[in-house]
Amino acid sequence: MSKVYVVQESLGRNLLPARHFGEVKILLPPGQIMFSVAPTIKRLTMELRSFSNDDYILCMGDPAAIGLACAVAARFNA
Repeated sequence: MSKVYVVQESLGRNLLPARHFGEVKILLPPGQIMFSVAPTIKRLTMELRSFSNDDYILCMGDPAAIGLACAVAARFNA
C-alpha cells in the first residue's frame, strides 16, 4: 500500500484529501525543527527507510526540512 509522507505537520491543514493516495504519515512535528539538524536527519532516516516508487511526499512545512526529506527519500529509493 502506498504512503503519503507529510514532511512537517501544519496545524489547521486538512490532510484528508491526501488519504486518496495512501496512508498519511507525518514525519516532523510543527515548529522550528532545523535548529537541531542531526536529530532531524536521524528521524527522517528512520521514517523514510522504506520509501519506494509507490509512495508520495507532501511538501509542507519548513523548506529546509522539505529538502532534507526529499534527499533522504531519494537515497532510499535509488
